[in-house]
This record gives sequence, C-alpha cells and structure tokens, in this order.
Amino acid sequence: MSDTKATFANFWHYNKFKIIIVAALIAFVAFALSQCSYGTEVDLSILHVSEVNGVDGTAFVDMLKSEIALATNQEEPNVELVSVYVPTDPRFVAETGALEKIQLEFSRSDNTLFVLDEETIYSYAAEGLFHDITALADSCGIPQSDRYIGQNGETIAVSVDGNTFLEKCSLENKSLYLAIRVFDEDNASKYQNAYKAAEYIIKEK
Repeated sequence: MSDTKATFANFWHYNKFKIIIVAALIAFVAFALSQCSYGTEVDLSILHVSEVNGVDGTAFVDMLKSEIALATNQEEPNVELVSVYVPTDPRFVAETGALEKIQLEFSRSDNTLFVLDEETIYSYAAEGLFHDITALADSCGIPQSDRYIGQNGETIAVSVDGNTFLEKCSLENKSLYLAIRVFDEDNASKYQNAYKAAEYIIKEK
C-alpha cells in the first residue's frame, strides 16, 4: 500500500464517524432549506425592535391583513412580525443577543417594514437601508419634529409615539419610529405592501 493510501486509510479509520455525522448534518440542512424555499411566501414582513419583552404581534398582523389590500399570489396575504427585545440597560444587551438578531433581520430582504426604537434607527441610518419617505410624511402632514432626518436631509422614519392603530393592536408605541426598506426591484410587490401598511398606520395617528 502506498504512503498516500496508508495515510488516507489511517485518517478514515479514526475520523469516519465524524465525517459521516458532518455529512448527515449538511444533508439535513440542505433538505430543510429546500423545503423552506417551497413554503408559503411572505407578502409583508415587519421588524419590530423595542425595550418591551415578549411582544405578541398577532393582533397587529391580523389588523393589517384585514384593513389593507395587500398584493399577494396566494389565497390570502401572509404577514409576519419579528420582534426583537433590547434591554434598556446596556449591560444586558449582549446577554440577549439583541444586536446579532437585529443584524440578522436587517440582512433578510424580506423585511420591508420597520417599527424601530430610535437607537436602532440611529445605528443604521447611514447604512442605506431606509427608503426616503419625505413625500409620504408630507402628504400625511407629519411635522419636522416627528421625523428622523437622514444624512441628505431626507425623511427616513416618522415617529409613531401614541399611534392609535398600534395602540388598538396592543403593540408598543412609545419612542418608536416607522420606516420602510429602500426600494428593491426584485421585491417590488413587498415594497408596495410595506408602503401601503406604513401609509395606513401613519394616517391612523
């Protein structure tokens, strides 16, 4: 037996179970991802970040689905809300993994509507994530004091403090801003759904 074959045989003898387990895990993940790709498409995905733990967005999602004519290719629109809890005490933020969760959610192009605390808006304002909603804010009569202004003077978010729609849905509405992900042609219908939802929520002030 050659040295190469002997080395491989020795390696296989001592590591075959590890290799089999890793291969099985990779196959399982690939299968799971393939199944997810054939799942129900999300028509409107909302990221909610606040200092309130255990937020239940069911009422919020249900109200949006019933009040707005959302674009969908399914029997009924599929709306989801992901809520990330960020403790007010910075010492506990790392323990919750909040920053990692927020970064992960921002990396998902599905998330098109944002209900965020001011700190999150501030942290990501320069990342080019937020659509210019100046025209929307103007049409809804939002004063400058209730707008979050971007680097170029554009409105990238509007305050939803005391918003009656969020209040009816039992969703946290203190010190939060509403924003929309920057337009992406590949997600045109999702962007339009986010815009419709944002307009409806803002007008329900």
